[in-house]
Amino acid sequence: MQKLTYKTINQPHFFEIPKIKGSRFFATLLPISSAEEANTQLDSLRKKYYDATHNCYARRLTPQAQQDLFWSRNLSTTDQRSSDDGEPANTAWKPILSVITGAELFEILVVVTRYFGGTLLGVWGLIQAYTETTKAGIQHLNIIEKEITKKIKLTHSYDQLSSVQYLLSKYEGKVIESHYDSSIIQTLEINLALAEIFQKELIERQTDQKIENANRDAKIKIVKKLIPQLENLRKSLLNLNDEQKEGTMGKGLLMMQEGFYKVLGEMGIEPIASMGLEPNPQFHEPVSMQPVNDEALKGKIVQEFEQGFVYKEGEEVIVLNPAKVVVGS
Repeated sequence: MQKLTYKTINQPHFFEIPKIKGSRFFATLLPISSAEEANTQLDSLRKKYYDATHNCYARRLTPQAQQDLFWSRNLSTTDQRSSDDGEPANTAWKPILSVITGAELFEILVVVTRYFGGTLLGVWGLIQAYTETTKAGIQHLNIIEKEITKKIKLTHSYDQLSSVQYLLSKYEGKVIESHYDSSIIQTLEINLALAEIFQKELIERQTDQKIENANRDAKIKIVKKLIPQLENLRKSLLNLNDEQKEGTMGKGLLMMQEGFYKVLGEMGIEPIASMGLEPNPQFHEPVSMQPVNDEALKGKIVQEFEQGFVYKEGEEVIVLNPAKVVVGS
């Protein structure tokens, strides 16, 4: 979707047309961002050209996007002001504003200054003079485009941060302010034309994330209840002698264990590797030390007292229960 932008200027400009029947007409075109700034600039020009016969002006501020019946956005502004400054009604401000509007310019102040040359121009002559002066000034402008943006305040969890960052990059938005606490509160700025689809996609992603989290939590809850039974099965197999392991019961128990591990693996749940490794406080809980003759086994796990499990999904790793281990000394 195309971004919503508007035309404006970023630097002042001055242009004077040839005299008309002795009268001087020149335009001062200024970028403005507020009514207060426009008034300040206007007061300054009136002081500068205090001896001018007229300082007529028109200004337009920040645009608003109105959506029509065909879902197209049209730009307009209700924040515009103008003055004939003593010229006959509608002979100065109206042509100035008409030219600005026709050029689709916003955040601009145009002041057309006139020094009377001794000859009256009449209504039509004045309209032509102010129109020509404004057009000539605009034709020599360096016109730029600015985005129309919308600020969005979001409150989301830490596990939703990646989705927000992805969509901000996708729709070229930016973070204005962030506050980190039990949740994240952010003020974002994004192009108005993209804001609605950004919010819609974010809600969809957050909903999907909540469903995924609920499914994950449900799986973890079930597995945590099964872990003691899996441990009993593991210890039962360890207590069998070689003859029993080769018997019907031993083979049945082993097949059952392998089946459990296969199902758990499909759910993203894996046993924690332990034997021969150095204890990792994230995954292992040493319960005792055991003297060993082999120097290579000192400080390493030599026995798994209770098997541990982790849940893996992408880069996320959740320890369901740490492995309780015996470490060589």
